[in-house]
Amino acid sequence: MALNLVIMQLNKYIALILPAFFSITSCIEPFSPDLKGEADDIYVITGEVTDKEGYQKVTVSKASVIEAPEYIPAGSCILVIEDNVGNTFAMEEYVEGEYRVWIEQPFLQTGRSYRLHLITPSGYEIVSAYDQMPLGATLDSVYYQREEAMDEITGETFPGIRFYADFSGTEADSRYYRWSAEETWEYHSPYAIEYYYDGTTHTVSPPDSSLMTCWKTNMVGKIFTLSTVNLTSNSLKGLPLHFVDNTTTKLYVGYSVLISQHGLSEAAMDYWNQLKINAESGGGLYEKQPLPVAGNLKNISNPRKRVLGFFGASAVSERRVFVYGIKDMGIYYDEVCSYFPLTRLGWREYSKLFYPVYFFYPNNALRVLEKDCVDCRALGGTVLKPEFWP
Repeated sequence: MALNLVIMQLNKYIALILPAFFSITSCIEPFSPDLKGEADDIYVITGEVTDKEGYQKVTVSKASVIEAPEYIPAGSCILVIEDNVGNTFAMEEYVEGEYRVWIEQPFLQTGRSYRLHLITPSGYEIVSAYDQMPLGATLDSVYYQREEAMDEITGETFPGIRFYADFSGTEADSRYYRWSAEETWEYHSPYAIEYYYDGTTHTVSPPDSSLMTCWKTNMVGKIFTLSTVNLTSNSLKGLPLHFVDNTTTKLYVGYSVLISQHGLSEAAMDYWNQLKINAESGGGLYEKQPLPVAGNLKNISNPRKRVLGFFGASAVSERRVFVYGIKDMGIYYDEVCSYFPLTRLGWREYSKLFYPVYFFYPNNALRVLEKDCVDCRALGGTVLKPEFWP
């Protein structure tokens, strides 16, 4: 399930066209394509089948023009996953542009090949190449070390923690790997609800602390890939991965990262390496305008219409790590909350769109609190505790 979330989030933000394209010839040369006339017909499709029973997910979107980048989900498509022994799995659209199908373990076999068959509402028929499910090495352990990292732009260094992975494979396992990281952290709003205004002032006694604790989950916007083809063994210890610095409050209360190791085919590895080049040169994996990297999908109704993205098969091994309360890195949580006095307009300054307006009385003076001071959801999290959280 977590792997599928990785793919869903990747697809959601990887939807569009950068003002540069890498032509793979003797070298890599960028250029700016004119997509004004054709962007509406360019589909971006990304997803995979894993060797784990569960929902297999695919996201379909349409490219936007360079001048107005945006995510455009492509709904009402017909998607079917096919394997090379005649099985088919029809997908359902559960969110606009996002499709899934539950595939049971007996149908997810090493050595079997899978492809995606798609028909758009306008009648385009798009298919991927078959991608073979490899064997995957075991992700033995994930751990972290405290260290400092340098900002490549400013040259400034920040303390933090870096996660490392050890994995071990056999000669029969894939030699091509990608790692993804899904981070979750607990954070707190500093004040309980004691006073609020919604046209009338209210006092809550005892104060309500139900909106003080939240959890937030993000996909880490960095691609980690490695080939062991030129290594003496299909194993490695101390592979550096995700780094978390002290410029946020992520490490203040509790932090967890789920590292997923994907064993890939050589074709999938080529795609992810190209995408990695794009992400590192263009500001990150989840920017809105990724490079139109050549994938394994084609529009067989109109071969001149490009299709972006990749549909593949991967063997997955996962590890989750928890980190608790690293408070000695100069992290100052209270800095995220501010408050201020009422203006001359008093409560008339606040329309119903701002209700409820929270306030309190430090030193017997009324001060209006910003929403995130009281309601942790204002910072994008949820008060629902994740099932895996201890």
